[in-house]
Amino acid sequence: MQGMKPRKPRTPRKPGWWIPWSFVAFFVVVVGVNAGMMTAAFSTFTGLSTANHYRRGVSYNKALEAEAAQRTRGWQATTGFVQTGPRKGRLVVTFTDRAGELLLSLDVTARIVRPTNAGSDFSIPLRPLGDGRYAADIAFPLAGQWRAEILAHRGTARHRLNRRFELQ
Repeated sequence: MQGMKPRKPRTPRKPGWWIPWSFVAFFVVVVGVNAGMMTAAFSTFTGLSTANHYRRGVSYNKALEAEAAQRTRGWQATTGFVQTGPRKGRLVVTFTDRAGELLLSLDVTARIVRPTNAGSDFSIPLRPLGDGRYAADIAFPLAGQWRAEILAHRGTARHRLNRRFELQ
């Protein structure tokens, strides 16, 4: 047994030796989760969803004045949307004045907006059906949540409304 060195006796670990390593492991997990969430956020953000956002912000007082004029005018609108097939539907809007009389001879358009994807937006005119009703048959590029921004005008009088609907 020559040439063999005697083994040193093993010293036992101190109690709580693992506590500093648990802090290191905790922060490694936190940094990893944050990195994953940042990657997901940056890869899914589509950018600004409002075109000309600065000009729209500056002209906000004009929008408030138009809304007050619309309330004073007293036009009312009732909307309905019926899905007629896969990614197809019919939008019907009925307009009345303050006294409940039907509004005829309006020019009505709808801007169909996909809240989650600006590239799918489009505009469509609504044709008069009579009795103050205006309608459009719409073919949608995608199923899901949609918003109709409806604008009716006659001369300088304008009425604007927004309605949300879901397409199956």
